[in-house]
Amino acid sequence: MQEILLLKEEKRLLKTLIKSPTHKLDKAYADKTYGVFAVERLSDFGLIKLLADPSFSKEGAYGNKNVILLTSKGSSFFKTNWIKIKNFMVRSIIVPAVVSFITALITLGVKMLM
Repeated sequence: MQEILLLKEEKRLLKTLIKSPTHKLDKAYADKTYGVFAVERLSDFGLIKLLADPSFSKEGAYGNKNVILLTSKGSSFFKTNWIKIKNFMVRSIIVPAVVSFITALITLGVKMLM
C-alpha cells in the first residue's frame, strides 16, 4: 500500500471536503484558495475526483472538470492515518517497554534465587 504524506494545504482541502455536507467543492474556488498543486496531488492519490457538473461554476472551465468530489478513500483518510499511528505506537513503544519490564522482573527473580 502506498504511503501518502499530505502537505498542509492538501490536508486543509481534504478536511473542507469532509466537513462539506455535499462533499463537493468548486474547482476554481479550490484552486484559488488551496492552490492547483494541492488539487492535482489529491487527485493523483485518489482522494478526490474531478467531475463535470453544469450546476457549478462556468461550463467548459478546466476542460469540463469543474467540481471536486470526495472519494471513499479520501473520506476515510484521517481515520486510517490515526489507526496507522496507533499501530506504530503499540509495536514500537509499548511492546518493547513491556518486554523490557518483564525481562527486568525475570532477571531480578533469578538473582534472588541464587
